[in-house]
Amino acid sequence: MQVEDEFDITWEVDDGYAGPSRPQHCSIDVDVLDDEMTADELEVLYNEIVMEEFRQYVTAYGSNKREFVEWAKLAMKARKAEEDED
Repeated sequence: MQVEDEFDITWEVDDGYAGPSRPQHCSIDVDVLDDEMTADELEVLYNEIVMEEFRQYVTAYGSNKREFVEWAKLAMKARKAEEDED
């Protein structure tokens, strides 16, 4: 029986928001498989590969860092002023 040397994984990011996500793809080469792997071990390998792809290609970033810093400074100053009043 002829089997491909690679398996194409399709994965998506589930961020909890409505609307479709964009499918991503990576592959598993036959050489990373151990002949003695159980179905559970194969599932773990699959999940590890998907998570590594996620860590490499998906980045979270904030868009209002400066505003946060200014707010935090004001909040800390106000808290300090309240503590000094007590």
